[in-house]
Amino acid sequence: MLITFVAAVILTPSLFPRAVMHCACFLIDYRAYLAYDKSAFTTLACDGENMKKLRIYLDTSAIGYLDEQTNPQEMADMLVLWEGIKQGRYDAMLSEVTLAELGANKNEAKVDILTEFLREIRYGFVTVNDEIEQIADLVKSTGLLISDRHQNDRLHIGCAIVSGCDVLVSYNFKNLANVRVIKGVRGISILSGYGNTNIDIVPAAMLINWDGD
Repeated sequence: MLITFVAAVILTPSLFPRAVMHCACFLIDYRAYLAYDKSAFTTLACDGENMKKLRIYLDTSAIGYLDEQTNPQEMADMLVLWEGIKQGRYDAMLSEVTLAELGANKNEAKVDILTEFLREIRYGFVTVNDEIEQIADLVKSTGLLISDRHQNDRLHIGCAIVSGCDVLVSYNFKNLANVRVIKGVRGISILSGYGNTNIDIVPAAMLINWDGD
């Protein structure tokens, strides 16, 4: 079966990027494939008996759920996570992609509310550079998020990887927070030479439930 797979890749050069990504995925420790199990986060966050502070990247959907009255539970989860960030329990990262998308929201009242939330926390800021754009291109070449309308999603992934984040917090289940994309992103992280090979893409609830809130 392996010989057949290798032969297919050789005979079909266009399959090479996807084949390399799938091979890289096999290198990831089995724990990385646990579907949001609490033990997976414990493995990610523990160093001996000391808890490691998670570095989390917040995409636009995560910020938006700080004021999402139509989804009260998800909004409540984000507010709990926000308090954790304010208390210094997480290292938060945002990017120029996130801020640009927030600024493009035509609901000015909501933009004002979210801007006030951002003033409450300390966060690292990621500027898109050639390195991030190369990862975004790799995401596309491996068959993930290939449409032009997904360019910002690919950039969010690049920002999270390059900034060394453990978790990308997102409510974009269609394009980001799903098993297929998570496994692909971990493979890409390996191919790109970054250490965050167990990076997770999850909504706030998956962090605060593990965290005991």
